[in-house]
Amino acid sequence: MHKLLLSLLLFVSQVTHATDSPLIGRLASTPVQPFNQQIRTAQSQPWVMDYRQVARRFIGQSIPDAQIQSQPLGSDMVLTITLAGTQGERLYLLTLYRQNRLWLLRHAETGWLCQDEPAYRPFPCPPAPSARR
Repeated sequence: MHKLLLSLLLFVSQVTHATDSPLIGRLASTPVQPFNQQIRTAQSQPWVMDYRQVARRFIGQSIPDAQIQSQPLGSDMVLTITLAGTQGERLYLLTLYRQNRLWLLRHAETGWLCQDEPAYRPFPCPPAPSARR
């Protein structure tokens, strides 16, 4: 497990240094077993055989392929996805593995990068203050 986390951090570090992105601080772990059960239930549907489609369903948003950075790690596939929002940016680190024809989640973490902060954090950004008139 430590080797996997170290490899994830090295991968993310390479991605962030290549684009001068912010630091990766603490991220929040997200339970994956309920979603994996959905995948097993939908095993005859085509989306469960494409790791990008599995990631889109897990996140619950339509994401262009260009926003999904993928890196094989042994028999796993590590995905890094960043989404811009009104109060900052959200980062997803997803580790998927293949079982039979299905892509299942091994681990999922998410973090938020709020405006004027140097690193991602494990909880959402506060709402932006309302503009005074």
